[in-house]
Amino acid sequence: MSVPESTTASFQGRRKDTWRSIRWWAAAASIAVVALFALPFTEWSANPNQHSRIGLGLVTVFVICATVIRWQVRRHYRCPRCNQIPIRTVLGWRNEFGDDARDIEFNPEECPNCGATLR
Repeated sequence: MSVPESTTASFQGRRKDTWRSIRWWAAAASIAVVALFALPFTEWSANPNQHSRIGLGLVTVFVICATVIRWQVRRHYRCPRCNQIPIRTVLGWRNEFGDDARDIEFNPEECPNCGATLR
């Protein structure tokens, strides 16, 4: 009979898996943003057609990277006990729809949904 893995060790493993799956996407997104801000200071800015194509390409790369990162976080970063993403409501802050702001916690001590110890 095998001993079940602790909730803490399981979540920390999932957290590391999440980081491993998004680190290159995050690097590519960061490079795209830096290149987008540097684009007006390059020789390509003299040609509006080329400038627009390169800018649109960089924005597309960023959107694809952000989408993959969001998908990977939702896939891997879950509480082992309740299988929910540890999202905490930030009281006092409102979004544009008047709802309380919600934020995915980076390394929470406990799951905001079920109270399981995660760190």
